[in-house]
Amino acid sequence: MDLPVYLNKFLIQDLYSILINGYLESTSFKYTIDKTDTLKLQKSTKNQYTKDDTYSKKRNRYHCNANNFCTKDKEKNIIRGDCFLNEWDHLGMFNDQNSNTRELSITKLYTTFYLFCNLRNMMMGKNMIKEINNEDIKNNSICYGEYVQFTANINNSSLPSQINTLINTIECYDVEKLNSLIEKKDIAKNSSFNNYNTMIQQLKNLGKCLDSNTIDMIANFEECNGVLCVNKNNFLENNINMYDISDCNCTVLGKVIKVIDKEDRIDLLRKTCLTEYYNRFLKSIKPYLNILNESKIILLEDIITEINGPSIQVIPIAIYV
Repeated sequence: MDLPVYLNKFLIQDLYSILINGYLESTSFKYTIDKTDTLKLQKSTKNQYTKDDTYSKKRNRYHCNANNFCTKDKEKNIIRGDCFLNEWDHLGMFNDQNSNTRELSITKLYTTFYLFCNLRNMMMGKNMIKEINNEDIKNNSICYGEYVQFTANINNSSLPSQINTLINTIECYDVEKLNSLIEKKDIAKNSSFNNYNTMIQQLKNLGKCLDSNTIDMIANFEECNGVLCVNKNNFLENNINMYDISDCNCTVLGKVIKVIDKEDRIDLLRKTCLTEYYNRFLKSIKPYLNILNESKIILLEDIITEINGPSIQVIPIAIYV
């Protein structure tokens, strides 16, 4: 069984959904019990006593002119009332509620490795993957846009590492003393540089342009090469060094984005968007690097910025051993 060390999960999931009707099935299980009991009792008593006394007095007078006399009549009225009122009120209520809820949830997730194996088998079954070797690249029998699978040796060459190593090596020495070497050789008159400080700063600017999540890995065939545009985040181990697989034969499945013959080349400085400028810059500093070599300062023999044809440029879907 092949062991993947690099998987582009986004490409795998997208291709899988197109070719194999990919989906994620999700079911959930949830059990809930809710019981509510309510009891309410209420008692009220009302007592009322009312007493009402009414007293009235009335006097009537009568005159008689004939007899010349007056009579008086008195009238009294007394009313007494008593009222008693008692009220009792009783209220009771009981409420019992039970609620049972069941929800089923089962989550089934497919790993990237599982999806990749199914995807590769499906693509092979549909003859979508073309097995290639050194002769196919040499004879230019590969077309742009094809899905290819090949086995090659992964080179440990890395342009960002070369630039950073050059900067670190020069900074290990006293730059002012290195500048004095330029004056002795008298080469600054015919160059845009007159000291190593300027060169180091330019190299740092180049390093920043090359610093990204993607990097070019070189795959060597017998007489040809392949440039693999890999994403550092797609290696299966978070702490893995991507060059742990260097100088090893690995199988690569990917999509071809460029095919060149022996008259052409793939520029590794293309990420800077200033390939012509930085190629000229690196050529211009060679006399200064030669001065350091003559002073017994060990430097890189050469900085590789181009891959000559015949070669292919590939976006890997997977790299496995």
